[in-house]
Amino acid sequence: MSYDGRFTALSTLDVVRSRATPGIFLVDEDLHVRFAFGEPAALERDPHRLPPHVETIARHLIDSKGSREVGDTGIIDETIVRVLPRIGSESTLHCLVVERLRTRSSLGDAVRRFGITARESEVLRLLLEGAGTAEIAGRLSIAETTVSDHVKRLARKTGGHSRQQIVARVLGFV
Repeated sequence: MSYDGRFTALSTLDVVRSRATPGIFLVDEDLHVRFAFGEPAALERDPHRLPPHVETIARHLIDSKGSREVGDTGIIDETIVRVLPRIGSESTLHCLVVERLRTRSSLGDAVRRFGITARESEVLRLLLEGAGTAEIAGRLSIAETTVSDHVKRLARKTGGHSRQQIVARVLGFV
């Protein structure tokens, strides 16, 4: 089987890699493990079988998307399972990326930790959604200058120097 570049979807795991090492499994149609890399704890009971909760979500994702469709992601029992597309027309193996779900600090934790007001938390929530100044102003029915003032206060409270740094600090990346 030759590598044709379609595993570039793994690059989307860069952020996840900084938190945990995922398990990568090649499984056959019956979800028997043919190759495993990383996260060996996932296969503690039987090195040739996926844990039941992982098998359940993998089977659902594979059956619902089809064997050659773009991969999909599911979460079950604090485990993230990604099914990547098959490689090559003759491939009978599926690639699964499995990792433990690790959540970052919630917005409520950030509000308490940084002493953020209710209105600042509304602005912060919209920043986390990727909204710009004009969109935030429109959604909160406030002036754009007021949004800018809230963002400046959020920057001062979190120690961030940009919207990206504010978000990174709130999410615990910095």
